[in-house]
Amino acid sequence: MFTSGVLLFDSSGRVRASLTEPVATITGTTPCTADGLLAIVDDVGTIQFGACVFDADGRVATEGAAPQFYSQGLPWRTAGRLAIADGGTVAFVSQGLPFTSAGRLAVAVE
Repeated sequence: MFTSGVLLFDSSGRVRASLTEPVATITGTTPCTADGLLAIVDDVGTIQFGACVFDADGRVATEGAAPQFYSQGLPWRTAGRLAIADGGTVAFVSQGLPFTSAGRLAVAVE
């Protein structure tokens, strides 16, 4: 679902993300800011595409809670929000993306 090749990673291997910067580009279904950060929002979102929900500005809806199911290799909550761990320790990498031991996507919100 996400194109890991367009994402930026911090020195700990987490996906660099922004809650405030607007979406500048979308590659596949991966919304990025002008600085190349994954564009996310801590909100329920309104636009569903596959398992993922986006807000009206094209940012991925996220939640810092345990995943309830997995689809397309990503951890989701039942409301379609991506399960993330801001600052989480990377325990494993799958399909080029870092995950915590609890199965959440490891991100570094800037």
